[in-house]
Amino acid sequence: MKGKFYRMTGLMLLMALLAGTCAGCGGEYIGMSGKGVVSGGGVSGQAVSGGAVKPAGKDRSKKYTYCNERNLYYIGYDSKAVECNRQTGEERILQMEVDAICYVDADWLYYLTYIGDEINSRDQIWRVPVRKEQQWKVDESAAEMILEKDLGGSGQYIDYWCNGSYIIFVGDTEESNSLLQMYNIRKKQYDPAEDTEVWNILALVEDRVIFDGEKGLGEKKFGAEPVNWFHEMEKELFLDVYTLDTEKDEFFWGECKSGQKHPVLWRYRLKDGEKKKIADEDQIRQFLEKKGLLDDCEVAADHEISIWGVFVQEGTFYVLIHIVGGGGFVGEEDTPPLCNNNVVISKELGSSGEWRWEEEINEHLHNPESEQKIFRKIGRQGEIDCIYRSRGNVVALAEGICLMYLEHTGAKKNQYASYDLHTREFKWLTEKDAEVYLQYYDRYNCSDGNLGSYYLMYSLPNNY
Repeated sequence: MKGKFYRMTGLMLLMALLAGTCAGCGGEYIGMSGKGVVSGGGVSGQAVSGGAVKPAGKDRSKKYTYCNERNLYYIGYDSKAVECNRQTGEERILQMEVDAICYVDADWLYYLTYIGDEINSRDQIWRVPVRKEQQWKVDESAAEMILEKDLGGSGQYIDYWCNGSYIIFVGDTEESNSLLQMYNIRKKQYDPAEDTEVWNILALVEDRVIFDGEKGLGEKKFGAEPVNWFHEMEKELFLDVYTLDTEKDEFFWGECKSGQKHPVLWRYRLKDGEKKKIADEDQIRQFLEKKGLLDDCEVAADHEISIWGVFVQEGTFYVLIHIVGGGGFVGEEDTPPLCNNNVVISKELGSSGEWRWEEEINEHLHNPESEQKIFRKIGRQGEIDCIYRSRGNVVALAEGICLMYLEHTGAKKNQYASYDLHTREFKWLTEKDAEVYLQYYDRYNCSDGNLGSYYLMYSLPNNY
């Protein structure tokens, strides 16, 4: 139904860090990269080989980007595409040259290749058919190129999106390098470009694309309709986090001022254009104060609240909140350590209900008091003394599973763990556990960038 993919070149150091420090481990945004990682994450496809994904309830593969009813597709450390049976875990290494996987449905697998050098280069988007009569395997011998983009020698990076009907990107023309380009796959031609500046594509659904640009947040339905700018954003505001409820086609986002300050959460229904504010910082702060979460470090009034992830599961809206307070800079007198805490709150979307404390998830995020020691970290502005009230992050929410990346104190390493929202089972994961695959299903299940190197250092109370 929708899709986004990245050709990643700058996360190899992070991959090495995670591969070397995690047993079975691994929003900036999520995509299946040519280097085998999720943007913001750090697990290669091969690191989880052999696992079988068993979705809870009805199969929602038509709503996901990188899998169909039978198979999930990703790229391993050796830059080879992998076809993984979601039920059995059986894997097949594909031999075709692939830089990034774009989109998968019941009929086709779309992928990107990059050709050329610094002087003459181009992107090519190909597709191969899915042969249902051959156990849903893709037929590599029947690959066909559907779009070629000449990049010249500019070294230009283009972020392509695909939904099986259109290929969408923000590309250059003679007039502008920020125009929305929409290539109709069936007609083999571009739709007329909109004369408006677009910065980033945020979501792609069956009948439209959502983006941010010069006037705020906008949507463009395929066809002749003009851009609908459904949310204006003042110049000092920034898009912070976002997600798409793929079941109901509702778009959620958080905006904030520079430095992730003063967050506001919004909801937009695509079917009727209704927009509603879900919460602002004052409401979130009041809830956290009632829970006693702003009482530590003797600087309650100075606590900063940031939104690190938003998720939607089964009609519930989940928010991953990062709370930080204190000073911590080494050498400053009478400065308390920098206190870090990650917590999850939620509310039902079908009512005007109050915020709810996610007891079990937060219990597993919580860093035991015995482990809340002062750690000295090297930050962006120098050495900082830190205390961690939590021991990691929520990475994804999908198929009724909360996937976390935590410090495993007993094992002295950082490791994936899962919590089942239905059975309430918590378990540490190995490289062969099915839950690790869930972050690969779709970008909308995942938190925004909190496994990037900066967030990784500040999310975990160690340097494993």
